[in-house]
Amino acid sequence: MHWISFISGLLILLCLVFEIFWTTLGEGGGPLTNRITQLLWHLLRSHPIPHRLLSFFGIQIVLAVIAIWICLLWLGWLLVFWGSTEAVINSQTRLPADFGARVYFTGFTIFTLGTGDYVPQGSFWQVLTAIASLSGLFLITFTITYLVPVVQAAAHKRMVALTLFSLGSTPQAILANTWNGRDWSTLEQHLTTLMPELATLKQHYVTYPVLNYFNASNSSEVISLRLAALDEVLTILAYGLKEGEQCFPHGLLHPTRQLLSSCLQVMARAYALKHPQKIPPSPNLSILADHGMPVITQKQFQCNLAQLEKRRALWLALIQETGWSWLKQQPHTHI
Repeated sequence: MHWISFISGLLILLCLVFEIFWTTLGEGGGPLTNRITQLLWHLLRSHPIPHRLLSFFGIQIVLAVIAIWICLLWLGWLLVFWGSTEAVINSQTRLPADFGARVYFTGFTIFTLGTGDYVPQGSFWQVLTAIASLSGLFLITFTITYLVPVVQAAAHKRMVALTLFSLGSTPQAILANTWNGRDWSTLEQHLTTLMPELATLKQHYVTYPVLNYFNASNSSEVISLRLAALDEVLTILAYGLKEGEQCFPHGLLHPTRQLLSSCLQVMARAYALKHPQKIPPSPNLSILADHGMPVITQKQFQCNLAQLEKRRALWLALIQETGWSWLKQQPHTHI
């Protein structure tokens, strides 16, 4: 009995089961899965890549993770069956299988092919063979359990991004498009509807960290751009209006901003963004003043933004990490 091989195989299998359960059923990816996805993302992003190609990275990373799970399952059982010379034999010659044959035997066992030219010898190894076949079914089941909701979450992310883009492509455009001459009651209605969607989006990012790597080829579907634009809108409403102006309810402003903060923290953690230094340009309030909105001067606004430097720098770092540039200043309004 080769105990080192046998025990090493069992340890790999136990760690893999823990990893798969954590990733597919727990909150957030397993330790190994998260490190693999971050490493793959940084490798893929090490050179400038067109947005269209970048949009395929998400599914490629998911498939790579699944392939690694399969390889670890294969390796674990191979080491187990290599633990004894007599564990696997040729069904015709009754001679012990060599290493290559055991690789083959392990593969068709976990994929439940059952060709029968190599067989386990003895009840102990027969039971382990049955467990290996069961583990293959287990992996297939949990892979589907993981893939389907991830794809659904990616579709939901695009839907939220497109909904936000429909309000306007820039912060100024959103404010101009929802300004009725007195207040932003139209924006209030949109945000009230969007709050549950944003909460769901945040939970999807917590449950499926790999969702961060599902990017879009069109800026209208880039969630980091769209959330940053909305955050800039709320920043203007909170810090850019003249004193005494009550054009937007603070009761909605705070919870929406809290949700965006949660989304920002979860997304930044997935990309390992910690202390970015570069700060994006301040929103141009003169565009809004031209539409008759009660905004303060640009100088006053820039002073107010000093307390938000870390937050805004993190949004910029997140946008750049996904291959895009900061928001434009033009209004692009529908009015």
